[in-house]
Amino acid sequence: MQQYNRIKTKYPDALLLFRVGDFYETFGEDAIKTARILNIVLTSRNNGGEPVELAGFPHHSMNTYLPKLVKAGERVAICDQLEDPKQTKTIVKRGVTELITPGVALNDEVLQSKSNNFLAALSVNKNIYGVAFLDISTGEFLVSQGSREEIDKLLQNFNPSEVLINRKDKISLKDDFPYDLPYFFLEDWVFKIDFARESLLKHFKINSLKGFGIEKLEESITAAGAILHYLEETQHNKVDHIAGISRIADEDYVWMDRFTVRNLELYQALSSGAVTLIDVIDQTTTAWVVVC
Repeated sequence: MQQYNRIKTKYPDALLLFRVGDFYETFGEDAIKTARILNIVLTSRNNGGEPVELAGFPHHSMNTYLPKLVKAGERVAICDQLEDPKQTKTIVKRGVTELITPGVALNDEVLQSKSNNFLAALSVNKNIYGVAFLDISTGEFLVSQGSREEIDKLLQNFNPSEVLINRKDKISLKDDFPYDLPYFFLEDWVFKIDFARESLLKHFKINSLKGFGIEKLEESITAAGAILHYLEETQHNKVDHIAGISRIADEDYVWMDRFTVRNLELYQALSSGAVTLIDVIDQTTTAWVVVC
C-alpha cells in the first residue's frame, strides 16, 4: 500500500486504477465510488490492522468499465506495471501511464458519433470573459471573448464535458454560471497571459497569433493556453492534429438557450420514438433541409 499511497498523492482528484497482476484495483474512497458507479462488489482487506475498502475488475475488461467511469464525470488515472514481475525480486515498479478525463477522452465507447466532446476553459478579468473549446478527437479548437451573457450562451450550446477554471476564481465563476458544470481547478499561474501566449506560439510553431485573428483577445488566449497546459498535464502528447484555432464569430450564428434547444427537440427527443432534427439531417443526401 505504500507504493499505492505514494502514487495516489500525485493524483488526488482522480480515481486511481492500480494494476495488480491480472486486475485493476481501487482502494479506500476510490473503491467505494468505483463499486457504486460500476455496480461491482465492494470488499475490504486488512491493512496493518485497519480494513481498507477494495474494488476491482480484470484488466482485459478495461474497455468495458473505463467508459462508465468517465461518463460518470470521473477523472481516471491508469497505473500500470512498468516491468515484468518475473524479472524482479522486489515490488514491481508501477507508474501512471494515462490520465483520462471527461473532456479529453479518446475511447470510442466514451465518444458519441453524433456530437462533439468539448473540453472548455474559462478566464475572466473584471467584466471581460474568455472561453476556449477543444474537441481533442477532431482537433477543433475555438475561442471567444465577451460579456458574461455572451459566454453563458456559448457554454449552454457547446455543453462541454469538462470546464477548466482558475482555482482562485472558482466561487465567482460558479456564481456567474450556476449550472451543474463539471469544473476542474488549475493553479493561478496557468492563467497568465504570457504563459498562455507562449504555449500557443510553441504549439503552432509560429511567431504571432495574427494569422488566427485572435491576437487581441487576451482572455481567449489565456483560456486556450490553459487547455494546452491541461493536455500536457494529462499526458496527451499526440496533438499534431490540433493544427489551428478559430474565433467564434457571434454575428454569424443564431443562438438559442438550452431550454429552446430542448423544447425544439433539435438533438434529443422529449418522448420515446420521437424524431429529432438531427435524426432528419442524418438521413438526408444533400446539404439542404427545409424546416416547416
